Amino acid sequence: MGDRATLHRLWEKWALPFISVSGDKPLTGAALINVSADRPSRFYTLIVEQEVLSFKPSGMRPMMEAIRNNSLHTDYFYIGPDKSLIHLQTDLVTAILENVYCARCVNARNLSGCGVIISRHAPFIIIATYEGAVCEACKAAEVVESFLDQLSQAVA
Repeated sequence: MGDRATLHRLWEKWALPFISVSGDKPLTGAALINVSADRPSRFYTLIVEQEVLSFKPSGMRPMMEAIRNNSLHTDYFYIGPDKSLIHLQTDLVTAILENVYCARCVNARNLSGCGVIISRHAPFIIIATYEGAVCEACKAAEVVESFLDQLSQAVA
C-alpha cells in the first residue's frame, strides 16, 4: 500500500506545480484519502494529504458512503475552501473513466465556474477542485490522471 513517507514525497512532488489558490495552475485544491476497507467503519476515512482543501474525517463520511454505495451521482456535497456546493447529479456528472468523475459547481461565485474531479484508485480517492470551464476541467482531469499513474507505480 506504500508507506507514509513515500506517499508524502510523491504528493509534494505532484502538488507544487499543479495546485494554487490563485487559479494560475490547473487545480485550486486537492486531497488524497485512504479508504482502506480493513479499518473499522468509524475509521474508514484517513486523509493522507491535502492542499488548500480542509476536509475533516467526520465531514467526509457522507461522500465516502456515496462512493462506497455507488450513489455519488445523486447527492450534493460541499467541497473547497469556500464550501462550494457540488451537485453530482446524473446530468452534471460525466464519467471520464470507470472510476473518475467530473462535476460542476451549482453555486459558482466566479462567472467561468468551478468543479471537482473525484477519482478512485484502490485504496485511495483523490478529490481535486478547479476553476473554469470545460477546457480547465480537461486539464484538471489530466493532472489527476498523472498523479494516479505515479501513485499506482508507487504502491505496486
